Amino acid sequence: MARLDGLEKRIGTLEARQPPVKSETQKFLEKCTVEELNRILELTEKGGDNLDKLPSEDKAFIEDLEARYGHC
Repeated sequence: MARLDGLEKRIGTLEARQPPVKSETQKFLEKCTVEELNRILELTEKGGDNLDKLPSEDKAFIEDLEARYGHC
């Protein structure tokens, strides 16, 4: 039983060394400038996840970001 506990401890240590997995959204946001992030925050507060509620200028901003940095 002691061998099993030692093995589990070593596996836990190895697993802890793995870098955290980032979501596609996290990867996308890391590419944005501070100004872009602030604008995204404003748009999120204004329209939430529903882009249809946003004015065409705001939709164009989001589409430009996705074209530049990839889809989030």
